[in-house]
Amino acid sequence: QELLSPGFNLLTILFKGVFGFAAVGVINGVFMQETMKVAQTDDIIMMRDVARREKVHAKKMHNFFQYTDHAHDAPITRSEWKSVMQRDDARHWFGAQGLPVRDPDVVFDLLDTDKSQSISMDELVSGVSQLQGVAHQVDIAVLKQNQHYLVGMIEKLMEKGARGASELDDKSLMAVAYTATEEIANNADRSD
Repeated sequence: QELLSPGFNLLTILFKGVFGFAAVGVINGVFMQETMKVAQTDDIIMMRDVARREKVHAKKMHNFFQYTDHAHDAPITRSEWKSVMQRDDARHWFGAQGLPVRDPDVVFDLLDTDKSQSISMDELVSGVSQLQGVAHQVDIAVLKQNQHYLVGMIEKLMEKGARGASELDDKSLMAVAYTATEEIANNADRSD
């Protein structure tokens, strides 16, 4: 019978312990990965995640209103918006929200949906939510559809003018352009 040194016994126990924990770690990792995969496809979890993100977004926009030294119901005017957007920290904060503000007037006009020359809390929450991030396929499809519609309207105007049916004056051109713009706006509202 051969005798083994106590060092070899210690090495054997260490070997079994390390590889045992490694095997348990791999099994645990596979189990967690599969659990996360199932959780990501669960509709209820996804709906809760969207609701949580919307709540966090609304809270951030509320904090921005407080940052601009406004009460809850006081809208932000264009001049107030411009003065706040001159601060680097405000521009960086919006950039971190996924909405880089390069031209404050353009962003103000996009957020001021009711054209009141002020941004309400609701306009800020919904507007920033729509503008932040990258364009989605549906956004590009709506733009493409609107462009095709406008090109068609221009072609009709050109045909009408070329036929000499009637001389188009500025008022009739404006009426056609207004009608086209209204129809595009309605199409965009329906696609949202």
